[in-house]
Amino acid sequence: MSQPEGPALSETSKQLWAGRALLSYQWSSGDDSALPVAHLLWASYCFWLLSPTMAVYRLCVTTGSYLKAGTLDNIYATLVGTCGESPKQRLDRVGRDFASGSVQKYKVRCAAELGEILLLRLHKERFAFFRKDPWYCSRISVTAPDGTVTHFPSYQWIEGYCTVELRPGTARTICQDSLPLLLDHRKRELQARQECYRWKIYAPGFPRMLDVSSFEEIESDKKFALTKTVPCADQDDNSGNQYLPGFPMKVDIPSLLHMEPNIRYSATKTASLIFNAIPASLGMKIRGLLDRKGSWKKLDDIRNIFWCHKTFTSEYVTEHWCEDSFFGYQYLNGVNPVMLHCLSSLPSKLPVTNDMVASLLGPGTCLQTELERGHIFLADYWILAEAPVHCLNGRQQYVAAPLCLLWLNPQGVLLPLAIQLSQTPGPESPIFLPTDCELDWLLAKTWVRNSEFLVHENNTHFLCTHLLCEAFSMATLRQLPLCHPIYKLLLPHTRYTLQVNTIARATLLNPEGLVDKVTSIGRRGLIYLMSTGLAHFTYTDFCLPDSLRARGVLNIPNYHYRDDGLKIWAAIERFVSEIVSYYYPDDASVQQDSELQAWVGEIFAQAFLGRENSGFPSRLCTPGELVKYLTAIIFNCSAQHAAVNSGQHDFGAWMPNAPSSMRQPPPQAKGNTTMKTYLDTLPEVNVTCSNLLLFWLVSQEPKDQRPLGTYPDEHFTEEAPRQSIAAFQNCLAQISRDIRERNESLALPYAYLDPPLIENSGSSSDACSPASGPAPPHLLGSHPARQGQQLLPAPEASSGQWFPLTVPSRSLIQSTLSLPGFPYLRCFQPAAMATYKVKVATGTDFFSGTLDSISLTIVGTQGESHKQLLNHFGRDFATGAVDEYTVQCQQDLGELIIIRLHKEPHSFLPKDPWYCNYVQICAPNCRVYHFPAYQWMDGYETLALREATGKTTADDTLPILLEHRQEEIRAKKDFYHWRVFVPGLPNYVDIPSYHPPARRCRNPNRPEWNGYIPGFPILINIKATRFLNSNLRFSFVKTASFFYRLGPMALAFKLRGLVDRKRSWKRLKDIKNIFPATKTVVSEYVAEHWMEDSFFGYQYLNGLNPGLIRRCTQLPDKFPVTDEMVAPFLGEGTCLQAELEKGNIYLADYRILEGIPTLSQTPGPDCPIFLPNDSEWDWLLAKTWVRYAEFYCHEAIAHLLESHLIGEAFCLALLRNLPMCHPLYKLLIPHTRYNVQINSIGRALLLNKGGLSARAMSLGLEGFAQVMVRALSELTYKSLCIPNDFVERGVQDLPGYYFRDDSLAVWYAMERYVTEIITYYYPNDAAVEGDPELQCWVQEIFKECLLERESSGFPTCLRTIPELIEYVTMVMYTCSARHAAVNTGQLEFTSWMPNFPSSMRNPPMQTKGLTTLQTYMDTLPDVKTTCIVLLVLWTLCREPDDRRPLGHFPDIHFVEEAPRRSIESFRQNLAQISHNIRQRNKCLTLPYYYLDPVLIENSISI
Repeated sequence: MSQPEGPALSETSKQLWAGRALLSYQWSSGDDSALPVAHLLWASYCFWLLSPTMAVYRLCVTTGSYLKAGTLDNIYATLVGTCGESPKQRLDRVGRDFASGSVQKYKVRCAAELGEILLLRLHKERFAFFRKDPWYCSRISVTAPDGTVTHFPSYQWIEGYCTVELRPGTARTICQDSLPLLLDHRKRELQARQECYRWKIYAPGFPRMLDVSSFEEIESDKKFALTKTVPCADQDDNSGNQYLPGFPMKVDIPSLLHMEPNIRYSATKTASLIFNAIPASLGMKIRGLLDRKGSWKKLDDIRNIFWCHKTFTSEYVTEHWCEDSFFGYQYLNGVNPVMLHCLSSLPSKLPVTNDMVASLLGPGTCLQTELERGHIFLADYWILAEAPVHCLNGRQQYVAAPLCLLWLNPQGVLLPLAIQLSQTPGPESPIFLPTDCELDWLLAKTWVRNSEFLVHENNTHFLCTHLLCEAFSMATLRQLPLCHPIYKLLLPHTRYTLQVNTIARATLLNPEGLVDKVTSIGRRGLIYLMSTGLAHFTYTDFCLPDSLRARGVLNIPNYHYRDDGLKIWAAIERFVSEIVSYYYPDDASVQQDSELQAWVGEIFAQAFLGRENSGFPSRLCTPGELVKYLTAIIFNCSAQHAAVNSGQHDFGAWMPNAPSSMRQPPPQAKGNTTMKTYLDTLPEVNVTCSNLLLFWLVSQEPKDQRPLGTYPDEHFTEEAPRQSIAAFQNCLAQISRDIRERNESLALPYAYLDPPLIENSGSSSDACSPASGPAPPHLLGSHPARQGQQLLPAPEASSGQWFPLTVPSRSLIQSTLSLPGFPYLRCFQPAAMATYKVKVATGTDFFSGTLDSISLTIVGTQGESHKQLLNHFGRDFATGAVDEYTVQCQQDLGELIIIRLHKEPHSFLPKDPWYCNYVQICAPNCRVYHFPAYQWMDGYETLALREATGKTTADDTLPILLEHRQEEIRAKKDFYHWRVFVPGLPNYVDIPSYHPPARRCRNPNRPEWNGYIPGFPILINIKATRFLNSNLRFSFVKTASFFYRLGPMALAFKLRGLVDRKRSWKRLKDIKNIFPATKTVVSEYVAEHWMEDSFFGYQYLNGLNPGLIRRCTQLPDKFPVTDEMVAPFLGEGTCLQAELEKGNIYLADYRILEGIPTLSQTPGPDCPIFLPNDSEWDWLLAKTWVRYAEFYCHEAIAHLLESHLIGEAFCLALLRNLPMCHPLYKLLIPHTRYNVQINSIGRALLLNKGGLSARAMSLGLEGFAQVMVRALSELTYKSLCIPNDFVERGVQDLPGYYFRDDSLAVWYAMERYVTEIITYYYPNDAAVEGDPELQCWVQEIFKECLLERESSGFPTCLRTIPELIEYVTMVMYTCSARHAAVNTGQLEFTSWMPNFPSSMRNPPMQTKGLTTLQTYMDTLPDVKTTCIVLLVLWTLCREPDDRRPLGHFPDIHFVEEAPRRSIESFRQNLAQISHNIRQRNKCLTLPYYYLDPVLIENSISI
């Protein structure tokens, strides 16, 4: 086989080619047995030998949790940075990638670092023979080789086979982008969106709207994650209208089907809409209500339409609708609270005289006086004066344009004074008064309520919220790129707006739609009303404070809409002001933002048709103007929509209070109204039912809703905007508390502007709105607005219990149940049911998901829920998924304290382990409770989890919580037992199921496997690691990574014959060929400088064991060095004693090895003192013996004992004595991750019979253990506390001691972090001393780790806060930074074996002058021993998978704000330390980076 032609090959490539040629020779020679091994060797060479020279970027890809959000298509990634571009690389792992709700991790390898990442390209391509499969990508984070994390928010559907470019999450205006690449990306993104989202004229005088049909014209590869659709009929084309079976109006199906996926409803919301609408419609159809065209026989019959769907407010309306006080109340707190204007004089078209109303006003006042006081108000429905009318059921309908005069009486009650049913006064337009006959006055008020219905639904609701918000949404999509801060701010407030408006046009506004079926003006009248309304709509009307001021209603009492609305406006304004001031520091930054100005200009042109007298700006010049503009948009898209939408069923379920049409003309004379004429004027039965069906849909609790201020899509990644969001959420929470407190004292609560009930966007219209149904708290529980609702969960939020639809007649129930499709219809839930929304997060490691059944029980202070199966009727609890469920309870459970997860068999399937990350529950009062789990459930069991707030024993007062703590600790102590490993060493965890399972081998004569891997150069007792508890084991990724590193390299050594070669090395340079491609700057430096005395000394400061040397002020007797011996090295003007007094002499004393075979500390003729002026080989061999002793002190003491074994004791004591809710458990559990597993592997790999200590070390297993026993007997508490240790050893001012400098920086950062956590949970010393769980933990460490040795100085109890802080800092440091310092550099300092030999084959020299190169080589370890040691160290020092750097806590154990701030501050401190270390290392010939926080793992996991 010839070498390939082309450019000259690199050295690494030549070695690979040589390896490949050797394999070809073996194959051609007919040695078939070499084939499998050859393949493995070649793969391991290609992957592992090349990888260290490459830059590795880690990608974390999050797929949305929506139904069908995952994909089977292939996903590739390309990273674009300032220094280059990565090759296109497929994102692929073993198993299912990109499942719905999953979080997957991948690596992208590049030949060199790319610099700052500018773009991330996602390429979606075909997978095998499968059809196109849409994918919803939530976000991607990229971790660079230097630890820098860049977030790429996506939150969009990717359909078809296309390429999507994502920018980092940092928001930027166009003025802040200077790179041509980024400017071009902005331009192309906007061009693509403008081609996709096009304006369309729906009707003259209407705001422009989305042209749905435009999507069909755009190819997928031209769009930024847009979809290609099949052609559809135009929205105005009647041919597209289709009747749904049993549905009372036509639906324009094509306009619903051909929606771009990023503006469509989620599957959850779509299913909720369908499952709410169709069953109720079919139920009415079956009862014949939708076909009955006569008048109502009596008013009470209207109650029976939805006899089981009642709320407190709807019942209140039914009882009080006739009362004048309630008539006036609705102008303040009804569904249209924007009609009133304060009068200072009466208009000429309403000639009300004082005589007409004197009896109503009472003595001591008159009409003019009340006008002057500002107590007279007018509701003027002038807009209806010329509205066209419509026919319903073949009959002419009628419309009035009334004027309603109202008076605010001394008691603060708003009452109607007079009603005129036209805009033209005269004999045929009488003024109706409360003193008229009862039915005349009632009919006049009903006409006003009909006008109120038409103006509210068409203008206040649909025009001013839905249509205008659609225009805002369209302009945002067309003019602002994803990276623009205003886009990020507004996008959550446009969610589903385009979809819901398209639904409205398809169901309400289309010909023969609901407007034509139920209203007296029909579609033609609707177009007239809205075009006229838009022509008179102003910027003042759009801004709530200005509108209230202009209408003169700032001082009306009991105007809850005004009060709540102003609070929310102010909260939004503060939030927007903080965002705007962060990105727009001055006027120029606003004026120069061309994208922002284009956005404002397009809104002015398309929404307000360029009408100057509207007062809407066409350009913004200052940040203040921008703040007001954005505040108004967000308020109207969220709070204003909630105010005019949410109460529609409550106030409209009693039809006479909100009639949609009137069948008789307005009365032209008084005294002619009877009950029959009144009923004949109201809408007919089928019209009423069609309209109430609409209101019933309004009352259903929406699915996939996001309350105001809830932003799960993390578009902002900078810290300042995120803090602003948190402050906004806190402000809204306070507003909510104020509203609920006020509502407790109201006869009729007003909760429509309670922030948890406001959606971020106008995502619900007449076809889908949030329910309200407020009721007094003493009747309904903790949240007045939630308890009175009827809830109809969507199928995917089901609990698994399905029921037929409930209808009034029992016999009708039976007949209905026999109809096809009805088994899937649910009954209406009882009004008193409390709804808990549950999120369950499954782990992201392979095989974390389960097929077993999971049930949930919720325990609160006021009761306990029934055990309920969590089931979506699909794939639940998949790896990486976040599943959402609804749990119904008979009553509010109060404060949630415990949940129980029950894992049970599913059908015939075997047990399937499940890793649960956490459970999150949103209570009816919208408080969110977190229940962290982060553990495996292996068998069929029940797991009780506490709410996440950290609590000591003193903080718990409820007996159930105290019992739970005790039971948890008792169970863990029964499970985790101490076991003696070697007498004199720390005890360790006794693996519960150590004994292997019963044999199932069919051949009884076959010998039982002893747990050792055949052919491996050292014996690994797999049985010692296989039966660990799942919560202590490596993840699948880490396990596979560990053994995949070890196996191929071991086989490569085997094939090369290195592990069978029991002879000396012939030449020193041959050692370099063990790892020909695994080289680093440090390993190369060691190989070049290992003989130099300066590097020999350097390793005591910054090598693998930098904690050994100490300042020497007096030479020990056993080391009789004289001044004459060292005078040539000290130079003139000084002597040994002078240097001792100056503190310049340091000693490395290996006395702990004394007495172990071949090693001695006894001076004498047979133990000479070697000096630098001895022969070169004598001095080199002497130093090599020191390095040999260093090997044992490092591996046995500094590494294995002082980090691994002691860390395991800390871990086991923690598990046995602290419950999961204990703050110290939450603080320390991340620092114990995988500790027990890696120690079990260490005992199996190193310390078992036939392991590394027995096969590759001179001391053998017994000698190695003896060294550790001695070290533990001398270990002190001060030596583990780094600041004290440096002072005790006298090295606090030694120059060039980078280990000391970096370790102190990390220690003090930890200490600050621990101090903040400890002082938050322990306010005083008494709290520390009085914590029995803490004291038991400390005592057990002293007993099981230090073996009750009082001379160690380890405390047996802690009495003060400073003592606890030092102790916890010591534990955390030992389990992270200490281990990193002595572990990470092992291969770099050891790959040149003479620098760190594990054994010596000749005894120490007893005389000088006899050492030669040959004797030196014969003393070093042989080839086999060298390769075995280096193989193990190569495995342990490779970059670990599934690693978590120091300060990185993805498992959210702390949920309180203060600890989370402390965590963030800790991360920032570590980031600064990392920056300082890298800056220093740039100036060093040999950089020291082992204590760079980015390279320190949280725990001892390798």
